[in-house]
Amino acid sequence: MNRKTIPLPGNTFACTRNLVAALAIALVTLTGPAQAGDGVRIPVNLCSWEVMGWRDLNGSERLAWAGLGWTMRTWHHDRSDNYPASYGKSWAELADTEKLFAGKLGFNQQTWDTEECPNYSVQVRQARSAAEQAGTTGSAD
Repeated sequence: MNRKTIPLPGNTFACTRNLVAALAIALVTLTGPAQAGDGVRIPVNLCSWEVMGWRDLNGSERLAWAGLGWTMRTWHHDRSDNYPASYGKSWAELADTEKLFAGKLGFNQQTWDTEECPNYSVQVRQARSAAEQAGTTGSAD
């Protein structure tokens, strides 16, 4: 039997396997309402997400934010015109999957649509900056 093979790059199988594994983990982790075992840390104040760095997020949290269109690049960008589309949407405008990801991060219609976070972010950043200048560390939450 004579088979023709298509040459593939050496890492194709590994990349495909990793992608399938990542998608499986995402489906298992991010389906249904938020639960303690999801691996997503829900901050007491949801505005805390705004002052966390991308590297501060664990894998489940990054998956949830990625489901809302965020990447490390957009997460650390100061210009809102570079933010994902979900950023400018109200809860009613979010797709069902976006609501699922937002819910995993602790948001609901009321908390998603609130405009309280900008002042909180400024206060936390100022407190952290002052602590760094004073040579101390501590949480502003």
